[in-house]
Amino acid sequence: MLKLFRTESLWRRSSNKKKDLIREVGVNSNTKNDYSQFIPSPFLRINTIEDISDKCIIEILKRVDCKDILNMRLVNKRINKIIRRHFTEFNIKKIEEIVLVGCGEDKCYRLNESMFLLSPEERRQFSVSIKDISKWVRYLMITQTVSMESLNFSQSCYKTLRRMCENSVYELLLTECVISINYEIFSSLIRTLYLSKVVIKRCVLEDCQLLSDHLFTSNLQLKVFKFFGINKKVDCIYAPLLSNKTLATWADSASWPEIILLQGVKSNITHNGIKYLLEAFHEYSCMIEKNNMKNEMLKSTRSVYWDLGFIRCQLSQLVAVIRNYNRWIRYIKRNSEQISFVYRYSNTTHPLVLNIYIYA
Repeated sequence: MLKLFRTESLWRRSSNKKKDLIREVGVNSNTKNDYSQFIPSPFLRINTIEDISDKCIIEILKRVDCKDILNMRLVNKRINKIIRRHFTEFNIKKIEEIVLVGCGEDKCYRLNESMFLLSPEERRQFSVSIKDISKWVRYLMITQTVSMESLNFSQSCYKTLRRMCENSVYELLLTECVISINYEIFSSLIRTLYLSKVVIKRCVLEDCQLLSDHLFTSNLQLKVFKFFGINKKVDCIYAPLLSNKTLATWADSASWPEIILLQGVKSNITHNGIKYLLEAFHEYSCMIEKNNMKNEMLKSTRSVYWDLGFIRCQLSQLVAVIRNYNRWIRYIKRNSEQISFVYRYSNTTHPLVLNIYIYA
């Protein structure tokens, strides 16, 4: 394809000579061929790459090696846009999951079956810089899961992840990582990749705003969000910017996660936010029952599970909110620090499991 672009001037000169010859013959000839209008001209005016249609370029790229396709992204902006739009149609190897394991100094290796058989010392020999990871995996297209372990999730790691995932992926797993990127960039990454599931296990958050209203209100597509603290019994993470705004947004849009787990997270959510969200879920369940509708949003799961961590309220305030739904509630655990219950409107609606810890 590159040769075609480089030799376009030769085609232009030869086609101009043949056009001049055809004009001379047409002037000297007095005979008219009535069928000539149906004969296509064998010479197309292709002077630059802009004269080639997108469809033609796509068909050419389908016959090109994946390495050359990635190099062609540097030819011009138009080819780059075409490759991005039709990336899945080209000769790219697809894998469901990629696991990257850090080994210090911003280096990591890809964990696969062959690497799993090696000792930790031997695996380190295959480690590369995070910045160079995109060169190793650029021939792959990840379709399902990106898993990162013991990595510094920094700006360079964010850029590498963006390059690896041309299209949306389903799941992002971060285990024992240091998340040092800005909370807005992290939220934007989830939105850009259109992630449905995010799991954060025993990670260090350098930005306390990471768990905030901005994360959840700008990513309503999230179906599963799980956050596991480093030490459930001792250490708690204070998230001052996570408030009733998140619960109100879920309630107003009737779009909430199927699973939300905020283990060891102290937020500024209060009993008022719980009240607003429970009212919306109750009305939604009533509508499902009344109209005999199929719950398309939640049919993939048996129940809805919300563990909202620690909320700021008094036990009496929370009990007053829940009392309105005692008819549909079965308590699992109830004491001065925690309330857990199962709410279910009817057998045709999905049950809601709600777990809340209380702090003043």
